[in-house]
Amino acid sequence: MKKDKIYAFLVVLLITLPTMAQKKVSLDESVKSALAHNVAIKNAELNYEGAKATKDEAFTKYFPTITALGGGLKANKGLFEMGLSGMQLSMMKEGLYAGVTAVQPIFVGGRIINGNKLAEVGMAVKSIQREQSANEVRLTVSQLYWQRVSLREKMKTVEAMDSLLQSVYQDVALAVKAGLRINNDLLQVRLRRNEVAAQRLKLKNAMAVTKDLFEQFTGLGNCILADEIPDEMPKPDFLRVDHQAALPTTVAYRLLDKQVEAAKIQKRIELGKYLPSLSVGASFMDESLVTDNRTLGLVFATVSVPISDWWGGSKALKRKRIAMQIAQNNRQDLGEKLVIKMSNDWHSLTDSYEQVKLSNESIQLSEDNYRMHRDYYKAGTSTMSDLLEAQSLLLKSKDQYTEDCTNYLVNKVIYLEATGR
Repeated sequence: MKKDKIYAFLVVLLITLPTMAQKKVSLDESVKSALAHNVAIKNAELNYEGAKATKDEAFTKYFPTITALGGGLKANKGLFEMGLSGMQLSMMKEGLYAGVTAVQPIFVGGRIINGNKLAEVGMAVKSIQREQSANEVRLTVSQLYWQRVSLREKMKTVEAMDSLLQSVYQDVALAVKAGLRINNDLLQVRLRRNEVAAQRLKLKNAMAVTKDLFEQFTGLGNCILADEIPDEMPKPDFLRVDHQAALPTTVAYRLLDKQVEAAKIQKRIELGKYLPSLSVGASFMDESLVTDNRTLGLVFATVSVPISDWWGGSKALKRKRIAMQIAQNNRQDLGEKLVIKMSNDWHSLTDSYEQVKLSNESIQLSEDNYRMHRDYYKAGTSTMSDLLEAQSLLLKSKDQYTEDCTNYLVNKVIYLEATGR
């Protein structure tokens, strides 16, 4: 007797241990884990660091350019030879030289300043794209999370229907045995149970695939979802915002703004190529080519005017102006489309809310219909086909309610992201 109890305890322990090892995670925890684990987020962070390095590189252009030079010479005769008053003079036959030169740009057509501004815009773009990647991760996690919850709820419904069919099967089997029902009724229940079993198998496979996708995307191990589909969905009116006012806060529009800003700066950089440039510098050299250890020092200034480039430069400037106009047109056009998308996402959210209400009402009607046909069947005034059809309608209405609730929760996330929240 004791051995049987110990065996039963071990069986229960083996069944419950995997469940006890699973950690419950909420949607917020899943999103947080995905943001820390997802490859797209890591790459977005690396792109931002790369843009920061580009900005730091552009800043160095403000400082002088320093060049060091050195070398040596040894020849079989002097490079410069001349005769003077009957004497032969030979120079630069052998020696060493070394020097350093520093050049500080004073004005180069604004290219340094604008180059730094363009690098700042590039850094801002990568920051916005990093935010965009985070939004996409949140949306994907939300979809996967609620899809898993939906499948879990559907499995509960299928299990409840199977339990209900088992009860019906037992009642019908007794009625057939007593000669009150025909074998055909029993056969119909068995066929219906096989259909439910097939549906359970499909759900089980879908749950396994979705679980793997969720765990790979979030970096979470074997876990249980803590959130449930709410019993009542709140009316989404409190989420509504002015779409035109929300436009500048959206990630997509901010990227369009940066594209226009970058096009303007690129036009100014192009213009700077055809303006005069001014630099000052200093050079220091020590050499022994002509005399022994001679030291030279000098300061200089250079002015460069690219006269021959002006003709071609006017065409390049026109090309940059066209690119800037295209960026402005794209911002206007895509901005209008973003507002339309906000409106469409809002309608999807409100439609899904209304659909939840209809589905909830359908469940009530289906339950009443099933109870009625069950009573009619017991009274002998309804057929088994009618009863099973009523049961099938109840299962479909519950599944539809689960799907509609899931759509509402996902559409809520989509609308919030579309309006910059």
